[in-house]
Amino acid sequence: MPEGSRRTRLSPEARQNQLLDSAAAIVADEGTEAMTMERVAEGAGVSKALVYRYFGNRSALLLELYERESDTQPLANRIRGARCFEDRLRAITSPYFDAVERSGLLFHRLVGEKSIEEDVEAFRRQTRASVLRFWVTQLRTEGLERGQATAFATMFQAAVEAAGGLVARREVDRTVAEEQFYESALAALQAAKHAARQRAGRVG
Repeated sequence: MPEGSRRTRLSPEARQNQLLDSAAAIVADEGTEAMTMERVAEGAGVSKALVYRYFGNRSALLLELYERESDTQPLANRIRGARCFEDRLRAITSPYFDAVERSGLLFHRLVGEKSIEEDVEAFRRQTRASVLRFWVTQLRTEGLERGQATAFATMFQAAVEAAGGLVARREVDRTVAEEQFYESALAALQAAKHAARQRAGRVG
């Protein structure tokens, strides 16, 4: 066998990361629908059988990629030491903007695209639901009633993803998108708190 044609023997961890890198490149360039086991194998220069040996199926590969690109640190850990709502807001959302800035369309597509395997989507929904519950709790401590907090948190999550999409597509600088999001979210919160106080006053 000519020198240089022999396949490099990688450790299992290195090989897994190589396959994930190949999958990531496809998702970033073409979206999740384009990612197949055959395409991943081709991109990594290995056999399709090897990809199946590491991940079992396309869904398992996508889930592993989603988990690798996501910040899985518990939300409570991120806000440790935060002194006010704005501190907590920045502590929670800044890692999202970090990931979008680092991975561009890859992370944005993994988080937001609908064309993804059912069990991966279930995991993604579970993650987003957990974040939503967290924000509802935070907003309740700011004086919002439950329905108001739920509506605000849902729109808040959508706004984060929309701002991240602008950064991912390189349409807006990360600093501009992030600071505009914070300003809008904090202003909206103040308006919501004012409305809640007015309603409480009328009830009283």
